[in-house]
Amino acid sequence: MDSIFSPPSFPWFKEKAKELRRVIGTKRITHWGAINLLALMYGYDGWAELKELRSLEPPWPTEWDGQLDEFHIEERYERFLEVLTAGLDIDDEAAQVILSQVMVSARELYYPKPGVDDIDDFASRLTGLLKEVAPQIAAARGGRGSFRGQTIQLRR
Repeated sequence: MDSIFSPPSFPWFKEKAKELRRVIGTKRITHWGAINLLALMYGYDGWAELKELRSLEPPWPTEWDGQLDEFHIEERYERFLEVLTAGLDIDDEAAQVILSQVMVSARELYYPKPGVDDIDDFASRLTGLLKEVAPQIAAARGGRGSFRGQTIQLRR
């Protein structure tokens, strides 16, 4: 187990970078700045290295915070704080506020918006969710999967 965080997909990573930028302040950090800062937080040298290593077959599995032991979770969050404080020239307290709002390596549960039926909410997100997990499923099954007795080829 390692404290390096491998995001589940590029779209997921980019959404986290947008969220990080929104919390930090769009005037304080650029889009690319947020992407590179997040890659550094995850333990990579930057976006280019993350993209290269994440593109390997099979991709590295995602180890969420809840899957780590106490030592590795502390190591992960110490790096997050170190990168944020150095990269943004802020103190630990401000960095902890950012981390509490963005939750950069925690598996988040989705709750329907008020007034939206649970099944409608799920159905509206299903295609996106499947696109995110399809590469991991394909890698786990050697590029092939089965559906009701039929063998299918999953697209990457």
